[in-house]
Order: sequence, then C-alpha cells, then structure tokens
Amino acid sequence: MDRLLSKDWTYDEWIERYTFVNPSDVLKKFVSMDSVYAKYKKEENKIDYINFMNEIFSMSSTGAYINAFRCAGIKYYDPYAYMKMAEPLNLQRVRYHLIYNVYVLVIVNICYVSYLRKGILGWKYQKK
Repeated sequence: MDRLLSKDWTYDEWIERYTFVNPSDVLKKFVSMDSVYAKYKKEENKIDYINFMNEIFSMSSTGAYINAFRCAGIKYYDPYAYMKMAEPLNLQRVRYHLIYNVYVLVIVNICYVSYLRKGILGWKYQKK
C-alpha cells in the first residue's frame, strides 16, 4: 500500500491502483466493484481517496486482523482505531518529505557504491 498519498489520484487511476485483482480478469461471471468506489467519486474524474482509506481500507484491514485473531482464539484490541488527527493532513508536507527522502536515499546509494568501488569499506566491489 505504498505511495497512496503521493499524488492526487484520478478516479480510474485509484481503482486500478487499489484493485489487487480485477474480477473480470479471473471470473466468467463477475460483479462490478464500481459501487464501492462511486461514493468517493468527485468532479473532474477525481476521487476522495482520504475518506476512502478511512472508511473502506481501515474497515477491511481491521476485519482481516480480527478474523485472524478470532481463529487463533485471541482477543483483539486496536488502540489506533479510535485515534483522530489533531489537524488536517498536510499532503504538501507529506509529499515534500517523500521526495526529500527519496533524494537522500539516492545520494546514500551513490556514496555507498562509490565507497565499494574504491575499497574504502574494507572490501572491494568486483564485476563478474
């Protein structure tokens, strides 16, 4: 479920991204899942993916955990289920830090490969 907050998704992009297996690809007689997404469709083919995640994703993921715990005979407590954000989500900030972290990882990897090639880490990179 990575990069869900990375951009403002169109309705169609979100359905493609969130649908793990398209029912029409695997079933001869399938039921369209559009009704699940339709409630969250906005103008200009956009989708309210934040509310979708709060309502649909959170319920389905929690349901999976509860089922596993019940099968194991363990009581399930979810302290995060009742947490609410004090302020609205700042997507611009989230996306900035996402880009910044990717940039840092690229720089770290370039330095690491450079150190390997120079033998600075105590062992030398060798091509096969």
